[in-house]
Amino acid sequence: AEIAKRLAGEGFMVAVTYRSSRDEAEALVSGMDNAIALQSDITDPKAAQIVVAQVLARFGTTPDTLVLCASDPTLYGAAADGDFRLFANHLDFQLLGPHALASACLVGMVERGHGVVVAIGSSVTEAAPPVGMTPYVVAKAALTSYMKCLAVEFGPKGIRANVVAPGMTQTALLATMPSRLRKVSAAQTPTRRLAKPTDVAGAVSYLVSDSASHVNGHTLLVSGGNPI
Repeated sequence: AEIAKRLAGEGFMVAVTYRSSRDEAEALVSGMDNAIALQSDITDPKAAQIVVAQVLARFGTTPDTLVLCASDPTLYGAAADGDFRLFANHLDFQLLGPHALASACLVGMVERGHGVVVAIGSSVTEAAPPVGMTPYVVAKAALTSYMKCLAVEFGPKGIRANVVAPGMTQTALLATMPSRLRKVSAAQTPTRRLAKPTDVAGAVSYLVSDSASHVNGHTLLVSGGNPI
């Protein structure tokens, strides 16, 4: 939501996708003249083409900027309990869906000779990962690697791909995390606080701007100096 507000305020035409939170998505864009809310399920590869077509119909062009930030809210899962379903579910959100959306958007970006893809990764992939979050960590690591591959393959075509990797951030995703763990994380962070959604939105704003025109294949940590 904060990313959408920030980019809309900077003049971007914004299409926000949602799977089931229609009221929240429509409330978000209601005060923006240059934003729409589209129902879509990122875990359905066919949905990506529909989103791009809807953006074209509304704004007269396909996306030149793609921000990938959907995530499964289930953070916890075992590393090796014989059940791969959680891994598969997270990979649907972090790899299957982003691959489909990137594939759909990159066609227009290549034709225009410019474009930007930014994925919301996680600082947990940059150091020793927390115990008990393996499916989430593995999927975020896959997303980060995918962005690096896009950066290498499409950089010569004028397209940049980067990752914003926040530390623990004050969003609804933390609802399942014990309060004690959140307080400990804040206390161990050099800035003595958790990240705010506006911190992440600011990082995305930079990476999609011309100020970052030579930043490609990079992971930008937004963690207050804490590696995880």
